[in-house]
Amino acid sequence: MNVLHAPFNFGSQASSLAEAENAVRRQGGVAGRSWSVDFEPLPRFSAASEVFSPPEGWRGVIHRSLKPFFYGLKHVADFQVLHLYSGRSLLRFEGRFRFFDHGDLPLWKALGKRIFVTFQGCEVRYRSHTKHRPFSPCQDGVCDIPGCDAALEARLRRSCVSLLRWADKAFCLNPDLLAHVPSAEFLPYVALPTEIGEPAPKHSRTLPLIVHAPSNRSIKGTEFVLAASAALQATHPHELRLVEGLPRAEALEVYAQADILVDQLRLGWYGALAVEAMALGVPVVAYLDAEDLARIPPPMREELPIRSASPDSLAAVLAALLEDGALRHELGRRGLGFVRRWHHPLKIARRMLELYQNPEQSFWAGYDPDHA
Repeated sequence: MNVLHAPFNFGSQASSLAEAENAVRRQGGVAGRSWSVDFEPLPRFSAASEVFSPPEGWRGVIHRSLKPFFYGLKHVADFQVLHLYSGRSLLRFEGRFRFFDHGDLPLWKALGKRIFVTFQGCEVRYRSHTKHRPFSPCQDGVCDIPGCDAALEARLRRSCVSLLRWADKAFCLNPDLLAHVPSAEFLPYVALPTEIGEPAPKHSRTLPLIVHAPSNRSIKGTEFVLAASAALQATHPHELRLVEGLPRAEALEVYAQADILVDQLRLGWYGALAVEAMALGVPVVAYLDAEDLARIPPPMREELPIRSASPDSLAAVLAALLEDGALRHELGRRGLGFVRRWHHPLKIARRMLELYQNPEQSFWAGYDPDHA
């Protein structure tokens, strides 16, 4: 069974999962292939199997609207499963033609294709609900995404209903999204290579290094990181480095040398960055919301090694880690083990290949973290 992952590769999820699915097939001598296609590539993510960068101006509008659809038509005989990301299908229109969004989905179903959907963030994170959480990027005066209003939320809700109407199975990478898509299942991030080795040795350094890599400062809570770092410098001297705009390979080199990585502080969960850091043996700090923790499997929750910090408690959490090198080492060791059990690409891909055959099953009913 062949699987097309499209039309984006946000967080390197599509490319990592496609690569892992192919690795599982090779291990088992199973026929079929998976590949990823990214029509709006960003340098901070890994490269998809095929990349089509949009041109400037009106040609870019046409590219984003129609290029994925025509790609799907061209390769319609090559895939049996279409795995979609970020709330988009292969047909997207803007402005007055938005009525035709997702108009390709009944076509793929009529052609016998199975459709899987992975929601990744704000495409189903509705502001009217999310702004009432204790800490949230949707609170008034926080989000800097233009046009995020009631009209946009209404369009997003309609888009979600349209996708779910045709989807054989849906996933959410962040557990808070399950409040908006209750029919979906939580799916761990896969943004890792298929081989997870031992962390590289760190360079000798006078001061501990704290790393924060915001894709969006307002959403990730970067101002809290800056404030906590400034407040701690007198008593807990350290180096703070913000990683922004670096190509993925260079960014990973910085993460590998971190003594502490601070991930997102408003979303209530950790992102692909935290998974990459844990795979490198780096202890991670992020804000973990209690409601979101309750939405993941209990064994995964019990093993979670991330130090939870709200914007209010971040300075105290960082101070404790800066004071205790042994604790940082232990959290780094536990983080690597956690990634190997709950985020390992091959383990997740093995289960996904089973679900492509039988989408009515639950992902977690057959996921085995102990399977090598």
